[in-house]
Order: sequence, then structure tokens, then C-alpha cells
Amino acid sequence: MAHEDTLIEHFSREIETQTKNMMTFRARINFAVFVGPFVLLGSIMVRANGVPRGVTPDKRTVLAGIVLLMSYILMACTCAKIERQMWKRCNEWRKTITRLITDGSAVLTEQDFVFEESVMLGYALVYTAIIIAFGCAVWIVSRVHM
Repeated sequence: MAHEDTLIEHFSREIETQTKNMMTFRARINFAVFVGPFVLLGSIMVRANGVPRGVTPDKRTVLAGIVLLMSYILMACTCAKIERQMWKRCNEWRKTITRLITDGSAVLTEQDFVFEESVMLGYALVYTAIIIAFGCAVWIVSRVHM
């Protein structure tokens, strides 16, 4: 039974690690996406020594706003897919833990231990969307009148 206990502990740590990684990723994305534009606006206010009075609503600014919104939606959908993939794997590990607890002599395969999915494309999409969102936010903030 010591062998099974070690495996259960290992899978439990894997689940915990994946959960922490997802929360760290969320925190990074949320900070960059939701705090970044306010930092930009604050720096403009400090430079101009005043409060913004309005934004020039030209076609480029409206387009930048639409692209900014689409970037946020892309980030949300991509992050949800990354998390779904991780949770699916964690659920497989939970099922393996259940098998080990209920049937101590459960046969485990290599598939129980290997995480073959790649999240590189997802992360690339999210960080590309952040860069695009930052560019759009810079454009919109640059159109602010003091």
C-alpha cells in the first residue's frame, strides 16, 4: 500500500501545482489587462497636470476600441481553453487517485502519468492579444484631451 500512497501523494501535488499555475497566470493577465490602461492614463494626467476632459472619437479611436474589446474576448476564450485542458487532466488524475484508493492493485499505464497536451499556442495567443490590447490602449489614451 506504500506504493499507492506515494502515487496518490504525487497526483495530489500535480493537481495542486496545476491549480497554482493557473491562478498565477490569471493574476498576471488580469494585472496587465485591467491595470495597464489606468497606469497609462495616470501617466498622461501627471504629464499634463490635469484631468482628462474627453477623447477624440475619430474612426481610428473607435477601431482601436473595437480591437481592444476583441483582444479581451480572445484572451478570455483562450484562457478558458487553457484552463479547461488543465482541469481535464486534473480530473484524470483524480480518477486515478480514486482507482488507487478503491482498488489498491489498480493497473496504471503510461497515460496515467504523461501530460501530452501543449499550451504553447494558447499562451502565444494570449500574450499576442495583450500586446495588441496594450497598443490599442496607448492609442486611445493618446487621444485624450486635457
